[in-house]
Amino acid sequence: MRVTFSPGVALALFSTILVACSGAAPEDSSRTSEGLNATFAPYAAKAPSFVTIAASTKGGYDVTPANSSAGASHVAALDFSRSGFDASTVAVVTSAPTGEVLLEGTVATSTLYVTGAYRGMPGITHEASATFYEVSASVGHALNEKVTRTLDGIDVSAATAPFVSASWLENEVANKGAVVAGHVTQATKTLTAQQVYVALPYVGGPCVVSGNVCPGGEVPSFSRDENLCYDFAGCVTPGVCPLYVPECPAGYDLASWVAQPSACHQYSCEPSFLH
Repeated sequence: MRVTFSPGVALALFSTILVACSGAAPEDSSRTSEGLNATFAPYAAKAPSFVTIAASTKGGYDVTPANSSAGASHVAALDFSRSGFDASTVAVVTSAPTGEVLLEGTVATSTLYVTGAYRGMPGITHEASATFYEVSASVGHALNEKVTRTLDGIDVSAATAPFVSASWLENEVANKGAVVAGHVTQATKTLTAQQVYVALPYVGGPCVVSGNVCPGGEVPSFSRDENLCYDFAGCVTPGVCPLYVPECPAGYDLASWVAQPSACHQYSCEPSFLH
């Protein structure tokens, strides 16, 4: 699914955009790193940067700067004392499989001091050549770099597992600071997401909660919006419903709600770490 930005929303670029290819080739295939962390030497204090981590065979973690050709550096530990995270949020980070967590932080004395964290969609992978972007209005900002891309839309289809709400995932990218690993296509200026990393701790809603009373023989029905809120959709008379209940992929929980027109259940799969 693709969300399209209104032309009136487009912002002027504040840095030079490099376009290396023509046609439908990715715009970001020849990006130039100008960030503070073009290198990420171990033991040296650095300005905060975005990194991916993997458990190291030496113990500790191998830390790789996002959008950098520099190799991984080793740290002995992760320190969350500067993050403000509670124990459950730290557990969401440390329990993530390799490739499904993105951290913001500073390395000093062989420790990564974490100041921010993002959790990727379970079971979703991205190409090694993918660029990590934050999105603001209609501009994609490459992490750890001064490179930006104008965007006409975002396509999260490849990052959306079966029965996961694409509108929710699009909303997380466009309005709630989620990070995308993917490519921007020159021809359409669409940011095609291969993986989406949701900002932690996850904050759902805002949702409106109200009591809904229906006359005899009818029951309340609901719809699900881009914030994963259950919105009252009216009173309906129960009818005949299919018995099929979907099975969510590993790492996802099943959500259900009574929907129109016959009070049958609709279903959605949501990342388990949201709850």
